[in-house]
Amino acid sequence: MQAVTDSTRRLRTTYETTPGHREQARGFEGRFTFTLLDSTGGQVFRRVLQKQAFYKVGNKDVVIESEAFAPELLGYSAAFGALVFNLPFMVPDSDVGGNVLLLLDLKGQVLRICKGEAVGGPEVAVGLSSDGRALLTPDELLRPGRPPLRLDKPDADLAGAFFLSDTTLLLLYEPGKSRARKLPDGSYAYGRDPSPQQLRAPNAFVRHTVSGRELARFRYRGFYEELGFSIPWHFLRATATGYLLDERQGLYVLPRAAPAQVALVRFAQMSAVGRKAKPTEAHFELYGENGHFAFYIDTINPRSIRYQKLRD
Repeated sequence: MQAVTDSTRRLRTTYETTPGHREQARGFEGRFTFTLLDSTGGQVFRRVLQKQAFYKVGNKDVVIESEAFAPELLGYSAAFGALVFNLPFMVPDSDVGGNVLLLLDLKGQVLRICKGEAVGGPEVAVGLSSDGRALLTPDELLRPGRPPLRLDKPDADLAGAFFLSDTTLLLLYEPGKSRARKLPDGSYAYGRDPSPQQLRAPNAFVRHTVSGRELARFRYRGFYEELGFSIPWHFLRATATGYLLDERQGLYVLPRAAPAQVALVRFAQMSAVGRKAKPTEAHFELYGENGHFAFYIDTINPRSIRYQKLRD
């Protein structure tokens, strides 16, 4: 996999920064080369794509201004019959940009180009499930032979998405849709106006990746938003359980084997760390908006938890 910027070919476009205001983006052509070799070193395919292939998905202005960065191979999925690549596009000297996912078949033909993780967006564990039968993006869950499972909601913004298992997905939403608002000085700012009912309703869901069926729902306010959303989440392989931090209450516990049995273990139910860790304990740390926590989980009983607040 190679990426080359061609400084002899200039590119430009215009884009809208705020309603009614346009600016110009300038950059250079980029070429992305994908080569697959067999076990003897023989070439199976060689595919070359230019920036134009990614305009519709990666935002044309960002793709044009970005350098050509080398693609990253995320994996091969037999179910999709595809090699899955991640390509980053960033405006130089800024935090504006994101990633694009590219699926190539074993002949080098483009099967799909879709959005990857973006700066300033939801926190999404973009990539293939461990069995390769699902591909998670910030917009949808792709499944071979089935229509995409859309992740967007009409009255909320996606804040985070993670595989709990090959067949279960955790989805977190911020109530209200972010929209541009014109301020008295003529500038624009983004904001949300959730209703009281939306603020009280569940905003966290566990869904089946094949059927799309909802397995669990609960109210969760532990994530926070700065440049983008941050989700204090950890999946502990030793207990096959996911843990979500709520700084005010405790840890939400999501067992992979029983995803419908979401439980909140409150700080008052935990023991404070005051002695050496047990041989059966596993340790991890999570950062909330206002604090840094260490947790010690009994691998025999995943709801037996000790904790320590490391800093405010």
